[in-house]
Amino acid sequence: MRHDKQQWAKQIASSGEPHLFNGEIKDAFGKFRQLRQKRTATSAPLMSADGSLLSDKVSVMTRWQEHFSTLLNQPLHPPPVALLSEAAASTPTHST
Repeated sequence: MRHDKQQWAKQIASSGEPHLFNGEIKDAFGKFRQLRQKRTATSAPLMSADGSLLSDKVSVMTRWQEHFSTLLNQPLHPPPVALLSEAAASTPTHST
């Protein structure tokens, strides 16, 4: 299997070299980019609301959604009593 992979890499590199020598940089790097290994996406573990560890992508995304939903949807606090009493005592002025 390793020999096949080496042959494949040589073939890709060989097909990119003429583009490089002809000044076709974009085409050359398009070929060379195929030689990079595919990266797998990793997710960092996250604690759930009850303290258990979440590691699968769906659970982590659901937990983030829950976190921001509770963070951004807080109930409004009533205004301070001092502010309410000042508002009631003040009278609007009308200028004509």
